[in-house]
Amino acid sequence: MLGGESFRAGIIACLFTGCLFGCALKPSSTTSVTPATPAQQREPNEPVRTSDDTPDLTRGADSPTADDLWRRIIVELRMTPPTPAHIKTAMHHFARNEDFVSAATRRAKPYLHFIYHEIERRRLPFEITLLPIIESGFAPRATSPDGAAGIWQLMASTGHRFRLHQSRWYDGRRDIIASTSVALDYLEELRDRFFGDWLLAFAAYNCGARTVERAIERNRRAGLPTDFWSLDLPRETEHYVPRLLALVEILSHPQAHAVKIAQVSEAPYFESVDVGGGLDLNRVIEWSGMNAADFEALNPGFRTRFSIAGAPTTVLVHKGRSSAVANAVTRLSEAERRAPRAHTVVAGETLSHIAAEMGVAVATIKRANGMHTSRIRTGQELLIPSPGSIEDATDAFDTDIANAAVHVIVRGDTLWDIARRYATTVNAIAMINTMSHDKTLRPGQELRLPGGVAEQSDGTPLHYEVKQGDSLWTISRRFNVSVADLKKWNRLSGKRYLQPGQKLVVDKSADDQQQEI
Repeated sequence: MLGGESFRAGIIACLFTGCLFGCALKPSSTTSVTPATPAQQREPNEPVRTSDDTPDLTRGADSPTADDLWRRIIVELRMTPPTPAHIKTAMHHFARNEDFVSAATRRAKPYLHFIYHEIERRRLPFEITLLPIIESGFAPRATSPDGAAGIWQLMASTGHRFRLHQSRWYDGRRDIIASTSVALDYLEELRDRFFGDWLLAFAAYNCGARTVERAIERNRRAGLPTDFWSLDLPRETEHYVPRLLALVEILSHPQAHAVKIAQVSEAPYFESVDVGGGLDLNRVIEWSGMNAADFEALNPGFRTRFSIAGAPTTVLVHKGRSSAVANAVTRLSEAERRAPRAHTVVAGETLSHIAAEMGVAVATIKRANGMHTSRIRTGQELLIPSPGSIEDATDAFDTDIANAAVHVIVRGDTLWDIARRYATTVNAIAMINTMSHDKTLRPGQELRLPGGVAEQSDGTPLHYEVKQGDSLWTISRRFNVSVADLKKWNRLSGKRYLQPGQKLVVDKSADDQQQEI
């Protein structure tokens, strides 16, 4: 009996060790990326345990209920690092920001049901639901210094490639439904590009597919392994994937990491309704019974509370309210769609508060009411123009201008660089933005781009003028290229320092095309 017990204990220990180290979705080959196996395709509702026994699904003092979407997601998580040491730094990162994960799980409430079921429908790994925590903390209006936007932090160029509408009135990268669709399309594309290796796909989502491919090619030439953990990638990417795997550990064992996971109902949170163009969306807020903050959280794609023809006109409202909104839209006459609204000032309000609540500029309200100051009084009646009203009060509405593509200025941008990037001219950009050629550009400033969204694709080099504080690393991250390519294209040695004003070639499309053949 004693020998039998020892034998069974040894078998259990072996199975446990295999579970602990065998679940990571990464290639085991030292020379190439391995295709996904049929075992990696699971049924949408098939529970899969994580490597460390059964997940701890308690929520501090709260007892979990069956109607808990985060709980359902946690049971589906299965990606693990080769050893705990691979995520040690990432675990320290979250430990220093212990409230971040808890807050992100709360902010996910309006979006989680939709994202979860889209991932389930496409039969993708549920670890993808954790990406918005890393990317944006599930903050729908988050914008990075590089101009990435929305909960999935999509770059403008990625949005253009996947045909997301981006204009001064609407930005599809922030639209919950549109951006989720594009992010999942992009991740599926990366999965296929890296033969089912999800860790490499996640890395490419962060730093670009060509950056990862070049790292693989360097390792292959050197006879080194080509899995994620063996590659020389940008530092941010080397932290990015471990943080995702660290989140799997933290969410699976929240009590051990002092994290309180918000309870999110499995019931749908929102419905969609098409309201058409030329509508003051403040009316939708009234018809839906929502407050302004809830409406903004569900509809961050609308840059002002106004819908226009030529851009998406579907809005999201709380579950059960779409019929009321659709009926109100049907009853609304064309003249009423753009008619100013009356607002009665209540005690404590300021003009700036009213303008922010209504989604219009203070100057527009003052002009509509013939005001010379911003002083208002309780009980005063104000006319609130539609957010899309043209400030010169003409009836003309140039849809082409309204729907022009938008470039968000980042540090170091010049009109010359922007014109080259979008295959246009400095004169054309200056004209459409009514600005002079020598106007100083500010980070975060938006420029309308003539002729739509096409970036340069003729294979001609794009140049960048080095600014004070630039390094090859920061420039490589900005233009999504490797430091090695920057050195090659510009014939730089490791000992040569960059000088402010120096011109660098930072993109050679023809070079990429040749390497991909």
